[in-house]
Amino acid sequence: MLSQLNKVFKELRPIRDSDYLGVHRTRSLATVGSITLLEKVFSAVIRLVSIVILSRLLPVSVFGLIAMVGFFQMLLQTVSGSGLIESIVQVEELQEHEIAGVFWMNVILGLVLGAILAVSGPFIAAFNDEPRLTAIAGALGVLFFLQNIPQTQGALLRRSMRAETQTLISVIFSLSNLVATIAFALMGWDVWSILAGTLVSTIVKQVLISYFVRFSPWMRFSFTQIRPMLSYGLKSTFGNVVGFLTMNIQTLALGKYASTADVGYYNRAQGLYQQPLKQLVWPLMGVALPAMSALQGDRVKLLNLVNRATWLLSFVLAPFSILMIVSGDLVVGLLLGAEWRVAGEVIRWVAIAQVPLLFNTPLTRANAAIGRPARAAIWNVVFLPFLVAGVIYYAPRGVVEVAQFIMVLRLISYPLFLWANLKGAGMSSIIYIKSVLWLIAFQVIFGALGCCSRMHINLSTAVSEVAFLVFQLALITMIQYLMYRINPVGREVLSWVCSKVGSFVPVPKCLIP
Repeated sequence: MLSQLNKVFKELRPIRDSDYLGVHRTRSLATVGSITLLEKVFSAVIRLVSIVILSRLLPVSVFGLIAMVGFFQMLLQTVSGSGLIESIVQVEELQEHEIAGVFWMNVILGLVLGAILAVSGPFIAAFNDEPRLTAIAGALGVLFFLQNIPQTQGALLRRSMRAETQTLISVIFSLSNLVATIAFALMGWDVWSILAGTLVSTIVKQVLISYFVRFSPWMRFSFTQIRPMLSYGLKSTFGNVVGFLTMNIQTLALGKYASTADVGYYNRAQGLYQQPLKQLVWPLMGVALPAMSALQGDRVKLLNLVNRATWLLSFVLAPFSILMIVSGDLVVGLLLGAEWRVAGEVIRWVAIAQVPLLFNTPLTRANAAIGRPARAAIWNVVFLPFLVAGVIYYAPRGVVEVAQFIMVLRLISYPLFLWANLKGAGMSSIIYIKSVLWLIAFQVIFGALGCCSRMHINLSTAVSEVAFLVFQLALITMIQYLMYRINPVGREVLSWVCSKVGSFVPVPKCLIP
């Protein structure tokens, strides 16, 4: 374990142009992935602790207020060059003038869009009939600009596959946000405690990333020089915007046609479920993108990497997903308290709706790596009017019915998204679908069995609820382990996991495939 830590500390040095210019650097994806996985587990725990503590310190309406303006903030963040930033990681050979061009475009977009968010406060407040949103929008506009500045440096870290440095920055950022927000909440700052905590952690992150990523933004450039990156960025941004709307449009509709509390309930439920996804899926896929980009000329190896990444994500997240589908209401009640019981009902439907995300994300990243970002965005556009109409129709009936409607629409649309990502990708559809069917069957069978068992078990005390949750999680994990042992891809993933865990703690030989 000490030798592993020594290796990590040796990599904690500032990166320079020799680390990211030119073609992709090669590092062991297993090494980078294991460090990233460990860091994201730690960050997810910090985030979960923050959610639990703040949910008990602050009223439900606070989270509704933040979510109402946060919808527009996240939408603009998606527009503000997320696809362009990703092109730094994806491009086969990176030049200095391309970095400078992306950096300044991102800064200008951040300034303009942050100002738009700030001055839109009165309109957002009028739309939701909530005067407090004016000041909140102004503050989030400033935060928007500040959070946008370090994105280019973050992309250079990902391109260099410097997971050790990313881990240090991420952990310090998460801890500073947690400590600052709780401190301000205890001081009685109410909704402003969340904004003040975000400001403190944003400043901390900027200082750290400025030290660890050395680059000069003053290189001369022209927009014609970065035109290919702009093209990639526009396609990726389009897909990200449409995807964001399909995932978050209910916040807008609930704020208008329901209540602030309903927004708060859905926001907490979605936040609790998506934290592992945000902390594990997207960062791991960020690590995988440079490796996938390096394999864009060999689609057989690329498909093998996609299958391994899909099985790895399922290994980490499927037990959590099934637990939330079967007993999400119990988890929310134990963590947040009885006053959040509506969020507990919502989270079970949110978990079912997002099952396809566990399987589709690596394939989506592979399409981005071969220059086909947002491949399935057209289907999001097709389904978006139905989504909006359905959420508006069900919003007055309550947040639970909204969650149920979204779940049905997500499951209906998944086969079309799968078809769009596989068509023309140059990867064997049959091999991919055979691999994924194992994982889907596991989710469906044990999710259904768990829900049936809930109907016949009397859980009248907190102790019995905790015991049921522990038993359920242990049983799911054991069955999943056995399933992985009888599948070639599963055995490969298990061997990798055991080798990485074995670097820190002894793993019984009987568990190693």
